[in-house]
Amino acid sequence: MAQFTPQFQLQAQAQQAGLLGDIQAQNLQRLGLLGGIGAQQQALQQAALEAPYQEFQRALAYGPQQLGLLQAGMGTPLQSTTGTAQQKTGFGDVLAAGGELYALSKLLPLMGGSDERMKKDIKFLGKEKGHNIYSWNWNDKAKSIGWDKYPTIGVIAQEVMKYMPEAVTKNDDGYYMVNYGVL
Repeated sequence: MAQFTPQFQLQAQAQQAGLLGDIQAQNLQRLGLLGGIGAQQQALQQAALEAPYQEFQRALAYGPQQLGLLQAGMGTPLQSTTGTAQQKTGFGDVLAAGGELYALSKLLPLMGGSDERMKKDIKFLGKEKGHNIYSWNWNDKAKSIGWDKYPTIGVIAQEVMKYMPEAVTKNDDGYYMVNYGVL
């Protein structure tokens, strides 16, 4: 029996080593899971930073976009893109351009009533930059709350909400308005 004791001791030590190896493997597995959680948290933090950055980029593009809309509304570019001759700009030219810009800005408000429930006689006109463009007449409800001051050409808020919800808000009366500056 004394001969078997060293053998039993060796088996017991091997068994303990195996258990310790299992514990070490489990600890390494847990460490790997913690690393995965850290990577997920980093991805979430990056996504949280990306949203305001994209909004900032959209805000930077707002001025040139509005200028393009105004140029399209006037039918002529605000600055000459052809020809090589330089022309002096006089005070009258500046006043005329300013007057045209002011008139067009009144036609193209930043926030416009665009709720489908306020429109009648809606007609599809085509697409512009991926947005469906319609013409319509305001119904009596829209006229009663002053929406007849808004243009009768544009988008429908309920459509825009499906693919660009950040461009649509609800006013105090519960009707949808579109921020055309975001489009």
